[in-house]
Amino acid sequence: MDYFDALRQFLANTYALAVKTQVYHWHIKGKTFMQDHAFLGDLYENLLEAVDDIAERLRMQDQSAHMTFASLDKMKG
Repeated sequence: MDYFDALRQFLANTYALAVKTQVYHWHIKGKTFMQDHAFLGDLYENLLEAVDDIAERLRMQDQSAHMTFASLDKMKG
C-alpha cells in the first residue's frame, strides 16, 4: 500500500467514525444526556473537519478523494 492508498483508507476510516459518532449523538439518552450529547457533537464536528483536511491533502497532490458509500465500506480498515 502506497502513501496515497493509506491516506484514502485513513479518510474512509475517519469518515466512517464521524458518521457513527453522529448517529450516537442523535440517539443518546440517560442521566448524562447533556454532557454526552455535547461531547459527541463536538467530536463528530472535529472528525468532519479532519475528513475535509484529509480530502484536501489528497486533492492538493492531484489524487482522488472520491467516495461513495460502497467504496467507503470497502476501504475502511
